[in-house]
Amino acid sequence: MIINGFKSEVQSKMFGLWGQMQIVPYLENQSYESVPIHLNDTLRQKLLAMSGVEDIRGTATKAGILKWQEELEGVVVKGLNENWSKEKLQTYFKAGQFLQLSDTSLHNEAIISDWMANRLNIKIGDRCYLYFMDKSPRLRRMQIVGLFHSGIDEYDKSMVWVDIRHIRKLNAWKANDCGNYEVYGDVKTLTKNQNEWNGMLPQNQIAVPLRDLKPQIFDWLELQNTNEWVILLVMGGVAIINVISTILILILERTQMLGILKAMGASESKLFSLFFKYNFRIALKGLVWGNLLAVLIYVVQSNFHLIKLDEASYFVSFVPMRLQMIDYFALNAILMTAILISSIIPLMIIRSLQTVKLLRWS
Repeated sequence: MIINGFKSEVQSKMFGLWGQMQIVPYLENQSYESVPIHLNDTLRQKLLAMSGVEDIRGTATKAGILKWQEELEGVVVKGLNENWSKEKLQTYFKAGQFLQLSDTSLHNEAIISDWMANRLNIKIGDRCYLYFMDKSPRLRRMQIVGLFHSGIDEYDKSMVWVDIRHIRKLNAWKANDCGNYEVYGDVKTLTKNQNEWNGMLPQNQIAVPLRDLKPQIFDWLELQNTNEWVILLVMGGVAIINVISTILILILERTQMLGILKAMGASESKLFSLFFKYNFRIALKGLVWGNLLAVLIYVVQSNFHLIKLDEASYFVSFVPMRLQMIDYFALNAILMTAILISSIIPLMIIRSLQTVKLLRWS
């Protein structure tokens, strides 16, 4: 539950900030300076009608320097087009008001992260300067109208949201040009239909899953699968060893009873069945209590977030948990089966014990 919750929470943040897939220039360089592309209304409607698509939002980025009083901070200015709204960024928006993107007039407004506001001691309503280093320095005086918080350190320490029309004017782009388009929807469907998307897009554009654009974070998340298997194998191994030890203790405590039962004609299969059922009761009781404890921890942590994490290192401020019923029941079934199979090992000892020696055991 913890690993599933952690992966789901981090991926949800990533997808919420960058989309599940992006349409980017085919020959895009690796700098923060965007190359203009454009989706006409007809193509955009066709793409929106495809399975798994919820929304397509245009953006553009440009490197800049934020100056407030005597402080300077290198930033990436992200321009948002009219398809963005406060509701679509509600998870990350923390205070103030949103950019007036649908207004016909262009406003000198910017939204920064709460981390940047605390570092530079900027408050909502303050006016700061954004410098853009093209052939010659270019200046924009912006009013801070809101704060956001993503929990992703590299994003909060660098990103500034503005109206995309500022970047269009600075780059001398056309009215509808964007640097890229962020596609939101079902990640599995979008990834599966990637080739179909590329067949519909112009030759200078390509659809790329976010997994390929941000491989370092997603590769790190994939490593959690290894941790998951290691933890499960270690804990399963401990459980199996405990079961074997329990059966051995039961046999040692009841050696005379085994001798008497054998002397009275009890078959080995009957003795096997007796200990097997007893072991099943012990294992079932342990699983019931273990499951109740796990569900209790899940409910408490999901509602009250008592166990905290360092958000700068883990992208989340608390331990997230996600209950997947298929995994839940499958793990219980596998564990119970493994325990019952392992209990056969000490029961084989019964076969090697002679009745006379069992009766003499004290």
